[in-house]
Amino acid sequence: MAEGSFIKAFQVQGRTLAASVKSGATFDQAGLQADFQADLDPAVNQKSPELRGKDGQPYLNYTLFADESVSIDLETDELETVDLETVDLETDELESDFTDRLGSMLGLTDTLAPFYALAQQDPKFMPILKSLFGYHPVRFQSGFEAAVWAILSQRNRMATARNMYRSLVRSFGHMAEVDGIECWAFPEPEELAGCSEGDLAMVARNLRRGEFLIDAARAFAMVPPGFLASAKFEEVEAWLRGINGIGPWSASFVLWRGLGRSQTVPLPDRAFLDAASRVYGGGTTLSDAEVMSIARRYHPWQGYWAHYLRVGA
Repeated sequence: MAEGSFIKAFQVQGRTLAASVKSGATFDQAGLQADFQADLDPAVNQKSPELRGKDGQPYLNYTLFADESVSIDLETDELETVDLETVDLETDELESDFTDRLGSMLGLTDTLAPFYALAQQDPKFMPILKSLFGYHPVRFQSGFEAAVWAILSQRNRMATARNMYRSLVRSFGHMAEVDGIECWAFPEPEELAGCSEGDLAMVARNLRRGEFLIDAARAFAMVPPGFLASAKFEEVEAWLRGINGIGPWSASFVLWRGLGRSQTVPLPDRAFLDAASRVYGGGTTLSDAEVMSIARRYHPWQGYWAHYLRVGA
């Protein structure tokens, strides 16, 4: 966790909230490396690395800007444990929705000890793990947002997809202002589900892509709230594959980067395949099948393994 800050806006129960997030402490890197072996082993009492921050603990300050500002402190008693303490939120339901979304987006509740224990058995991966120790990838704030990005980025230049994404958010999203900065919240699926295909086709610059966006919005608007989080992995994957415009790669992408389901590897992905080949290929390019054979060793943490490779190799 590095010192810094960012602002993120999102919709909660029909309200547009902008969260100003700032880290209040950092992990001491020397302490992390000194205690590396102990921290990897979930069977032993982990010795906490040296920490700096409030009462000796790392923490994040969250300030919400809405009708009135409220503050939230997230404090970690241990490396992988997060306690949420909230102040002045209007309802328990709003509090729960807010903390769930922020916590999911930042991966704060992911316990990585089982993943790290698997990595101990993989000497080729260990240098990457050491360099990224404690890293929790930031995800999209919802499965729907990840699905929209997957549709917009299909067979498209990244710069073009980003422009489409911004246009969609500014056309159908909601804005909150923080210290003079405009912060746009991604629209909820119910909002896009009521649009016409032509409206979304104008944003997506393609009639068929507009149809895909409408289908995704309607599907996410109708799915029971607990299904995406608690249903079996295979059931959620099959549900996603039933949405027009969501194929095998897009379903895998949404499962991992949108829903935090780490039992998947997004293939084909040239950057990831190149990274895996550099680490495991010995100078040769690995096939998808060869990479999947390695990934199976990391079940159910394949998504974390793949992301660490892509970032660190």
